[in-house]
Amino acid sequence: MMQAGLDHALVGALLLTGFLMLPARRAGALLRLLAVQGALLALAAGWQAWLQSSLPLAVVAVVLGASQAVAVPLALRALGWGTPAEPGLPLLPAMLLGCGLVALAILLVLPVGPGVTAMARQDIALNLAFLLVSLLGLVWRKPGLGQAVALLGCGHALLLAVVNARGMPLVLEITLGLMLLLATGLLGLRARVLGGMA
Repeated sequence: MMQAGLDHALVGALLLTGFLMLPARRAGALLRLLAVQGALLALAAGWQAWLQSSLPLAVVAVVLGASQAVAVPLALRALGWGTPAEPGLPLLPAMLLGCGLVALAILLVLPVGPGVTAMARQDIALNLAFLLVSLLGLVWRKPGLGQAVALLGCGHALLLAVVNARGMPLVLEITLGLMLLLATGLLGLRARVLGGMA
C-alpha cells in the first residue's frame, strides 16, 4: 500500500508543478518549476527501479535527473530563453481549467476494462491529467520559453507513463528516444522563435 501511496504522491507532485506552470509569468519561475519537475520525474523513475529491482530503470533515473533536472533548464537559460516575462493564464481560470482537465481524465479512464485494478485506473488518470495540463500550457503560451517548458512538460508526462509501466521492455531505449524527440521539438521551436524575430 505504501508503494502505491508514494507512486501517487510523486505523480501528484508532478501534476502540481504542471498546475503551477500555467499562471507563472517570470522566466526564472518557469525554469525552476521545470527543474523541480525533472527532479520529481527522476525520483519516480528511481522509485520504480527500486520496486522492480531494475537496472535499466535505475540508469533511466540517473539520466533523467542529470538531463531534465539540471542540463535542460540550464541550457534554456543559456540560450537566452530565460529573460523576458511571458503572460500566463490568470490564476483562477488556470486552476479551474486544470481541475476540469483532471475531471476529464478521470471520466475518460472510468470505462477502462473490467480486469484493470482501481490503482491502475488512478495511475492512468493521473498520468493523463498531467499530460492534459501540459498540453493546455502548450496551447496557451506564445512561442518562446513558455511553450518550450510546456512541451517539456508533455514529454515528462510521456516519460512518466513509460517509467510507471511495469515490465516494459526497452525502457531505456524508449526513454532516450523520447528525449531525442523532445530535443528536436525544442530545436524546431527555437528556430520558429528566431524566424519570427527576423
